[in-house]
Amino acid sequence: MSISIQNNNINVTNSSGETIFDTGTPMPHIAQVVTNTITHTFPDSTDSVSYTDTGNVFCWYYENVCNWEYVCNYENVCNYEYVCNYEYICNYDFFNSQTSCGFQSVCNWQNVCNYEYVCNYETVCEYQYNSYLNGNSETASNVVDAKEHVSTYDIATLDANLNADFLLVEANFNRTTAGSQQDYGTFVSTVATNQNVVANGSSVVESVFEPSGNPWLNRIVSVYLDGNKVKAQFKHSNKSYTSYTTNYASCCPPFSDFSLCDPGATASSDNIESTWEVAFKVYVGKFTV
Repeated sequence: MSISIQNNNINVTNSSGETIFDTGTPMPHIAQVVTNTITHTFPDSTDSVSYTDTGNVFCWYYENVCNWEYVCNYENVCNYEYVCNYEYICNYDFFNSQTSCGFQSVCNWQNVCNYEYVCNYETVCEYQYNSYLNGNSETASNVVDAKEHVSTYDIATLDANLNADFLLVEANFNRTTAGSQQDYGTFVSTVATNQNVVANGSSVVESVFEPSGNPWLNRIVSVYLDGNKVKAQFKHSNKSYTSYTTNYASCCPPFSDFSLCDPGATASSDNIESTWEVAFKVYVGKFTV
């Protein structure tokens, strides 16, 4: 290895004569360091409900069914009848001054009751538990509506005439509230939280996937130069997402009403709002010759 210095320029070559260090080429250095902490809330989206008709269901009811039937029963039947019976009767004979006794036929009208086997045609009614296929059922799922959102913040204003060439970004991400979906729970963070990490360019902080593996929500934080300002952009993008959690409901209209009733299935909304607090430390660099 050899070192040569000429015209305030240092050149280092290896044993093969190849240059491994040359101050004559543009040299990077840190010209300024800026810091700032930004708190941003990625917004919730509006919700709607998706209904699926799952068809008719059996409905049960009590019905008073009447029929004209020939009915026989033992009944206590009472009637007034002229009844005669032999009775032992004694009478006093005032003429002969003596009493004479003997059996005599005695007849009277009497209310006579007897159990009889009586048959008649009668209307017989009874309650019956029946079913009919006229109920309606449905499921309801929550739908997170599509949304796009961008917010931009100034991290710092650089020194005048600095004309920075590059940025090295160190950030500490802290999620204070997390969005969630009712079918798969809390959103998973895609960055290391509460740790200093390199965040050059753009960092995906939340990415939520469908069961198929395709993302339906992305949240990205980007740091960039805009003139003499260092800016942070928080971008949210989600497509419409229908929850896999469904709520079932059914209903039965009044008997003999053959119009479909409204089951009234409901679906809880999803709160996808997340709040992030990000502490930025940005090394502002330049190349010098």
